[in-house]
Amino acid sequence: MLRRILLASIVAGAVGGIALTALQSGAVVPLLLSAESYESAADPAPVAHRHGELTHSHASGAAPHGHDGHALVVAGDGSAPTSSRAGGSAPTAAPGSGSEAHRHDHSHEHGSSWAPQDGIERTFWTGVSNVATAIGFALLLVAVFAWRGSATWRQGLLWGAAGFFVFFLNPAIGLRPELPGAAATDLLDRQVWWLLTVACSAAGVGLLLLAPRAAAKAGGAVLLVVPHLAGVFHSPRSPVSEALGGLAPESLAQSFVVAAAATNAAFWLVLGLVAAAAFSRLSRS
Repeated sequence: MLRRILLASIVAGAVGGIALTALQSGAVVPLLLSAESYESAADPAPVAHRHGELTHSHASGAAPHGHDGHALVVAGDGSAPTSSRAGGSAPTAAPGSGSEAHRHDHSHEHGSSWAPQDGIERTFWTGVSNVATAIGFALLLVAVFAWRGSATWRQGLLWGAAGFFVFFLNPAIGLRPELPGAAATDLLDRQVWWLLTVACSAAGVGLLLLAPRAAAKAGGAVLLVVPHLAGVFHSPRSPVSEALGGLAPESLAQSFVVAAAATNAAFWLVLGLVAAAAFSRLSRS
């Protein structure tokens, strides 16, 4: 049984991850590149000087205090908020000492830093990450199929839709996918809220779909809204970000949300269908 679960998960994860990468390349990546162009245009030209082993550049002005490679963004696929690297960072206000009126944009260049080049290299490593993530999600779906003892295409669609709701849709209600340069709050706050939402959503969906009693189903429905009642960590702190509402136009930000939602929905439905088909076929062999 364990062998069937692993094989079905690997097959479904490979297909789902490749499909997601293809969809992102056509619908999401162009929007990210457009947003990065606004972010680059907003950066003032730095004047670099050296401090020992570190190249440290300062640019005076009203730009918020941020560190390239340590800025805060929500992952483009709607997954857990992460700290971004160069090329996809969002300038944010960082807590620091001194007057709020005296802010400097700092960028650090470390000799050991590395990021994939735009184009084939970036797409390849995005695909590797997507496949690895998809295999993990497929393990959850196939484990449900194995526990229930069956896996039809209808069940694949149902549990794929459930995965989309748990890991993307419900968290996105309070913490929408954001482009580089968008205003954002503290990374830890956002990660904690995202994890709380996913945990409550998974428990709530599980009770709604699997619990035999109406009272348990009602409890599951309550769990779906608990994170939203707990508060959403989404109010920007940076005065510049508050004034601009993000560097990219709002129309671009809205298009990004729609594209991220559509690609994730397609990914989860494909993952559910392939996971169900692979598990069913391996169970008969």
